Amino acid sequence: MSAQGYQAKITRFGQNNPTFTHIISATFTAYNGSTVVDVFNYGPNTQSNEAPQVLFLESTQPMTRITISYDVNQVEGGNFGDCNVFWDFNITNPDCFFGARSGCRSFDVEVINTQALVTQPTNNTVCIDDPLPLAGNCGLVSYAWYYTTNLSNPFQSLGVSSSGTSTTNADLSSVLPAGYSGNVFIRAITEGKFTNTVTYTVISCTPGISSVSTVPTSCSYSVDGDFTLNFDSTLSNLSMQFVLKLNNASGPIIDSFSTNVSGSTYNWPSGLAGGTYFLEYQALPAGSVVQYSPIVITSPSAVSFSATWTDVNCFGDNTGSIAITASGGVGNYEYRLGSGAWTAFSNANNHTISNLVAGNYQVRVRDANGCTELE
Repeated sequence: MSAQGYQAKITRFGQNNPTFTHIISATFTAYNGSTVVDVFNYGPNTQSNEAPQVLFLESTQPMTRITISYDVNQVEGGNFGDCNVFWDFNITNPDCFFGARSGCRSFDVEVINTQALVTQPTNNTVCIDDPLPLAGNCGLVSYAWYYTTNLSNPFQSLGVSSSGTSTTNADLSSVLPAGYSGNVFIRAITEGKFTNTVTYTVISCTPGISSVSTVPTSCSYSVDGDFTLNFDSTLSNLSMQFVLKLNNASGPIIDSFSTNVSGSTYNWPSGLAGGTYFLEYQALPAGSVVQYSPIVITSPSAVSFSATWTDVNCFGDNTGSIAITASGGVGNYEYRLGSGAWTAFSNANNHTISNLVAGNYQVRVRDANGCTELE
């Protein structure tokens, strides 16, 4: 691999017929300020077809000016005439410059800086599973991209390339170990030279949530609702921070904690009342904060009932009764008198308790989840 530095690519256009033309003299000079940093000469009487169409000037210093002095002699029998040109290129951007001059002999000049072709990103934190956008700084060349996690080790190919300032995306997860966090060093090869090296900090990705499974509360007043997060990837002991709020992003915080998560699901650890919840979470230490909402925990309606009674016909007999009508909850009602046993309704919502003697009775009703109302 060639050393890093500044490079000028000079391309010549025009007559190359050896029968008619030869070069009396040709000098290509690169300057840094007033200092010559590289020069290339054709020898006297070089046949035009023997001179390369493309030549290179190189320097470890920026090129600020390039001059071309080119003298061609037309021998007898040709149709093109003698040609003498002097082109002077003021290099306005030593890192990436293109210039052209046209005449009896025409030249294109491309200047690049292979030491400063990649910009160090301001935000160099990247999630290992997210695409890493890469682009060079010069539109004149192509780039093949390489990486290493240790500058003492060789750079390895990322398997992607880009052209000019166009962006390509590298997949770090395909070349780094699963769960890797730390520095990764990126550079490119262009025009046979290494660019400078830029540094990214790789962090664990905050996983996405593909869906949420909820469990309603058992009763209208209970705090035993639940939900399960279904992630879009399988996690391996990933440290995560969770913040659960009521209603929306500005609602009161219901719970906040950090924990390690493995697998593709996570069951919320504490019971919840019925309501709408807003979740914020992130992979620690510096994963992106992800918001998910709404998470709706439903609750059955409250169990309620009404009771009417019929008094005994005569003193001392057991002709009294209580008629109960229940609603709400999840159905499958049962009743209890005082501290007696729970007994199922004879009908879906109605039941009559018969054969009661005169007295005061406490009636309780519950549904299949054990939700009660006292009357």
